[in-house]
Amino acid sequence: MLSRSVSGVFPDAAVTWTQLHGVRDELIMKRQYQPSKIRRKRQHGFLSRNASKSGRAILRNRRRVGRKRLTPV
Repeated sequence: MLSRSVSGVFPDAAVTWTQLHGVRDELIMKRQYQPSKIRRKRQHGFLSRNASKSGRAILRNRRRVGRKRLTPV
């Protein structure tokens, strides 16, 4: 059985994935979810739900089901 040391495969232990695969850092796409409390409040908060007809329908349905929290935020 052939055994290789990790240092033989990766000579520099601090090599990043991008360096290993020859991809420049600025070309890599970011992950989709970039959390922000303010954006979450504005999109999913009670006031934004109450501001539209469909949002009020969501609140009405959640009240009807008996949810403890009407909005996730």
